[in-house]
Order: sequence, then C-alpha cells, then structure tokens
Amino acid sequence: MQTILIAVLVFGFLIFIHEFGHYIFGRIFNVTITEFSIGMGPKLVWYDSKKTGIKYAISAIPFGGYVAMVGEDGDSEDPNAFGKKPAWQRLIIIVAGATVNIVAGILALVIFASITNIGGTKIHDFYRNIYEVSSHDTGLLIGDEIVRIGDLDIKSSSDISSAVSNNGDSLIDVTVIRDGKEVIIEAVRFPVIENKSGEKSGLVDFQLDKSGKISLFYKEIYATSSYDSGIRAGDQVIRVDGKRVRNLDALSYEIMRKGHEPVDITVLRDGKEVHLENVVFPVIEEQGQRFGMMDFQVYRTEKNLFKVIGYSFSKAALIVRMCWESIIDLITGRYTVAAVSGPIGIGEAIGNAAGQGIAPLLSITALISINLGVMNLLPIPALDGGRTVLILAEMISKKKLPPELEAKINAVSLAVLLGLSAIIMIKDVIGLFN
Repeated sequence: MQTILIAVLVFGFLIFIHEFGHYIFGRIFNVTITEFSIGMGPKLVWYDSKKTGIKYAISAIPFGGYVAMVGEDGDSEDPNAFGKKPAWQRLIIIVAGATVNIVAGILALVIFASITNIGGTKIHDFYRNIYEVSSHDTGLLIGDEIVRIGDLDIKSSSDISSAVSNNGDSLIDVTVIRDGKEVIIEAVRFPVIENKSGEKSGLVDFQLDKSGKISLFYKEIYATSSYDSGIRAGDQVIRVDGKRVRNLDALSYEIMRKGHEPVDITVLRDGKEVHLENVVFPVIEEQGQRFGMMDFQVYRTEKNLFKVIGYSFSKAALIVRMCWESIIDLITGRYTVAAVSGPIGIGEAIGNAAGQGIAPLLSITALISINLGVMNLLPIPALDGGRTVLILAEMISKKKLPPELEAKINAVSLAVLLGLSAIIMIKDVIGLFN
C-alpha cells in the first residue's frame, strides 16, 4: 500500500509541475483559464476561485492532467483567448510544461548525485572473479523463493540485499519455498567484497523474476568475460563502438545497447590509448530482446560541486538520448510493444525503487520526469510537440491554421493516443497478474 501511495504521489507531482508550467505562463500572458486539474475523469475535490474564476480540481484518474484555456481548441470571441495571443506567447505556454519537467529531472539528479557515489569508467575488478563463489554451489536453485535469511523474514528484494550484505563472509541458513514446500538450506555461502577499511560485505549473486523467484545466477552469466577479449583491471574505458563515455551510466548504457554482439572498445592503459576489437560481453535475453551486460566494477569518481552538476547535466542528456533511441528502436522493430510500459508499469517501477531507498527513487523520478518532457515534445498532434510544430510553421509562413481544422487534427490524434495507451495499460495489468 505504501509503495502504491508513493507511486501516485510521484506521478501526481510530475503531472502537477508539468501543468503548472502551462498554467503559470498562461497567467503571465493573461490568457483566460477556466480550469486547472490534476488527474483526469470525475472530479474528487475542487475549488472555484472567485478572484480568478478558475476551477482548481483533483480528479479520479491520477495519470494525467490539464489546464483548460479558452480558445485553445477552437475560435473564441474572448479577447484573452489562447488563440488570440501572439504566436511567441503561445509557443512559450506550450513548451513550458515539458521544460519544467526536464528542469525538475535535472534537479532530482543533482540531489541524487549529492547523496550517492558517481561511478567512473576505470575498471577495478571483473565480476567473474567476484562471483566465483556462488550461493548456487551451496544449495540455492533456480525457482527458489527466499522467505528467510538467518533470522530475518524476507518481504522484498531490499531485505535480501540487507541480510546478505550484513552477513559478511559467514555461512548462513536460507529458507526457501521449493516445489510448494518450505526448505531450509544450511550454511549458504555468498560472494564477498572488502572495502578500504577492511570491512567485508556479502553480495547477492542471483536475479529474481517478477514473482520473486530466483531466475538466474550471476556466476553463469559472467562465465563469459570481456577479460578474455583483452580488457584489464586498471583500464579506463573512453569509447564504446566509437561513442565517448565519461561516466558509469553512459558506459553501462552503451554496453547494454551494443554489447549483445562483439563491439570495439577503446581504453586508456598506462597513459596510452589502446583499441580493442570485437570485445565479447556477457549477454542476457529479456522479452525476446538481447542485451549486453557490463561485467566489471569501476572506481567511483571523487565528487565536488562542479562534478555533481556536470554529472547531472550529462546524465540528463543521456536520458534524452535513451528516450529518442528507444523510440527509433521501437519503430525499426528492435523492441516490440511488450517492452513498452504505461502508467501502471511505471508505477510498479516507482514502487520497487521506493522500496530500495531515497537514491533509487530520485533516480527513477528524474528518468520519468525527463522522459515525460521529451515525449511531450514529440511532433505528434495533440501532444505539446505537435502544437509547437504548428505554431513554428505559423511564425515562419505568417499563416495560421484554421482553428476548426487544428481542433479536428488534435481530436483524431488524441483518440489514437488514448487507444494506444489503453492497449499498453491492459498489457501492464496482465503483466501484474502474471
């Protein structure tokens, strides 16, 4: 229940700031506004302002919102109608929502980078070495559902991480559900890492599926290693397939995207650039899609204010690029609609992140906020980007599209978008039950 509430609050906040961007510039330019709603559908609570004449509402469906401006979807006699305002003012009002989302995403990344480590691109060790010890070798099996580690009852994946990490390098009893029966596996050993202070922490060495059961062990995946293709500890990766990488996020994304097949890597080694051809990374397959997996740890970057801000803008630019490339991959057929998530799927991801702490929640909030801004600027009628294109065309040609025609184009496009949203939402619901 708590994770659902957090997901709704995050969605509500991102929708609010988006619509507030439209609203505040509409007020600045004195556009007649009749309603400001967070959510869609039937109104739950509302307030009619006698001073402004605007109805402020919270509606039942939390996956959307709107600012109703007179003359936005047709002609009007009101001298302060949206359509009567100069094109440059209408352009600012339209792009303000997406801009606020992108700025909010960057601010979330600044906070995120301030409270967590920033990964660099210099290689520390290979996962093949780290996961040489495996809990699979001491009794855990694919399909097991972990219900207890030591004396701790397991309710989430974060409980598993905490229990294993706090255990250090000691053997520990693990209780699982296997073939419908509760089974105690005694003296399970997990991989161990040691920090600079000599403190040892256990590592979870498996992946869970959506039902919470073990779906794979990392030891099996990392049996294939980029070490065999020439990469070494101490190398600083600077390019993947010719693309410059400056931090862990960019490095892991490039390997995920390109590493499903042999890829060229450029590293700095002993102060010199070394070009390695056809480097092979471990590969996993999800929903019929193949992805490369980064198979090494990297050193963290020493932080200061400038590096935190620089990282935040760099990560924001990467998120924008990821969004565009995902759309292209969807169009070209690399990804199918099964890989697309709607509000329900995104809400589930927010809930999972919230269960892992404030840093993951900030990270996914930034990701969603920036994606919301980018997606809204796509040149599709009924979206902010489609209206932006029409206004820019008007500013260039000095000719305005008839309001009735624009309204019809937006209505048809909105119907198509709502239909696609419904299909994705149904897929998400089915995924939850599965």
